[in-house]
Amino acid sequence: MEHPKLSRRTGLEFWKRAWKERPVAKLWTPWRAVPGLVIAVVQWAVSRVLALGPPRSVKEMYIVAAIIIGVYFLLYALETSWNVAVVSPVILDLKSQDELKSKEHSELRKGMSGTVISFRVELDKTGSLLTIPMDRTVSGGTSQRFYLSIPRVRFVIWKRPSAQDLEVTIVEYSLDYLGPAGHPPTIPIHCAMRESEEVDVTERLVRFIGGDPFNPERLLRFSCDIRAVLGYEVVSKRAEASTNFRVTGNVNANTLQLEIQNLPNPPSATSGQ
Repeated sequence: MEHPKLSRRTGLEFWKRAWKERPVAKLWTPWRAVPGLVIAVVQWAVSRVLALGPPRSVKEMYIVAAIIIGVYFLLYALETSWNVAVVSPVILDLKSQDELKSKEHSELRKGMSGTVISFRVELDKTGSLLTIPMDRTVSGGTSQRFYLSIPRVRFVIWKRPSAQDLEVTIVEYSLDYLGPAGHPPTIPIHCAMRESEEVDVTERLVRFIGGDPFNPERLLRFSCDIRAVLGYEVVSKRAEASTNFRVTGNVNANTLQLEIQNLPNPPSATSGQ
């Protein structure tokens, strides 16, 4: 149970804040009594000069002026009291909610700065294919063109539950050959981009395995281990995540049969710059 003195102190502090946050009274300010006073004085002067009606003394004019000023001060006091008792608590409540939301978001930003997201490499289950032309030599030394169908490969990322309301933007990714086996590409692939939560990497992966200069024969049968590094932004902070995966493939009836195996993750990614 709260101590009575503490309760009174808290209530006093609340009303002090309410007084500071009160909106300025605008409808019945004392200055609005000036036109009424001017009219009263003019009427009194005209009645004295033109002798219209019974003569009015200066004392009567003072009484009328006092009544006008008193009425406006009373209305001003009522408006001010209304602002303090009714309007200020609403303003304080809204400010308190904004401060709480700001604090929660600030803590979430602090917690997410440099936090490693998770991502994996997988085949597109919708059956979408990438088709590329290839030439192969047949009997008699003649060249025959066929079209190789390749299943789509994508990066899929996900965030912690507490980060669902934060925007994660993939800025770039790179592929590095780890080996062993297959024909390693001669250079790594680095790709700058602006994407969200899924990235189609099929074309880049084909170029990566095919090497530079591109050799389509490398796609007929291969197996290689690859490290994918993902650069992303979360709450305006730059961070990286990486994963290793093994991709194997061989051609069957003009279709590249792919298998993707996500390997154990490397050490945690570095935090934002």
